[in-house]
Amino acid sequence: MTRLLYMLAATSSGSSSSSALEIPEEIKDPSGAVTADSLFRFLKEHLPAILTALAIIVVGYIVMKVALSFFEKVLQRSKLQPSFHRFFVSAIKLVFWLLILFTAGGSLGIDLSSFLAVFSVAGLAISLAVKDSLTDVAGGLQILFAKPFAVGDFVELDGISGTVQEIGIVYTKLSTIDNRGIYLPNSQVSSSKIINCSSETMRMLDLRIPIRYDDDYQLAKDLLHQIVYADEKAYKDPAPLIRVGEYGDTSLNILLRVWAAPDDLYPLKYDLLEHIKTAFDSAGLHLGKGQLQIALDDSAGTVKKRLAP
Repeated sequence: MTRLLYMLAATSSGSSSSSALEIPEEIKDPSGAVTADSLFRFLKEHLPAILTALAIIVVGYIVMKVALSFFEKVLQRSKLQPSFHRFFVSAIKLVFWLLILFTAGGSLGIDLSSFLAVFSVAGLAISLAVKDSLTDVAGGLQILFAKPFAVGDFVELDGISGTVQEIGIVYTKLSTIDNRGIYLPNSQVSSSKIINCSSETMRMLDLRIPIRYDDDYQLAKDLLHQIVYADEKAYKDPAPLIRVGEYGDTSLNILLRVWAAPDDLYPLKYDLLEHIKTAFDSAGLHLGKGQLQIALDDSAGTVKKRLAP
């Protein structure tokens, strides 16, 4: 094939330039001249290879279009970000074109070893130049396949809490509670501890309600039971847990554990705290820790501690 291209270039040039070019022997007749018959024989000999290469390009292009169309539909049904769509489509298209061109070149008898060497050197140089970005891309692919979180999940990444707004090729974007946008490199995200607060269907709210030791703790438990069961956001199954949790230095701490949907957890927490304050005040119960009085007896050299009335 290279001889054919060389011959076409020679015959299309002027007489002065053609004399300076060496015409392949396959194109000449026995007398050494280029005739119509010798040119026809040469084309006839190489025509199958040319047609094969053209067929490979046409069929490969059609297969590539069908594969890309199918893959784009799969991506559209997935939960991946559009940036991942473009990345995968471009990567698949590049791979297809390389396969088509290398296969067509091989059918023409072109030596591809030099091209492979050039591509290898160029790939090494590019990878060294964008090493950090490639690390982030690898982290993005790891997040894509491991799926530790999805867009819309409330997560804690490397100590930063927020709602996932976008999972890109290089960065993951979080929106914090105070509506700040934070971009974290995917290499940092994939290597850090990930806490996904939205991965489960329900979460547990854990509260400690401190009351004074001289208050009626059974009354406090009854009030907590009424408040929790009156709130629709609190799950009744599993049943809430309301028990004396611990004896503090200055207060008796009642443990309140209740399950709720992830999106209802914080609204439930704030509603319960407000209702508990109102109900306890009405019942004469004292929220919070009592005051600890310390008395120093100089004569005996002792220190006495007691709760203030």
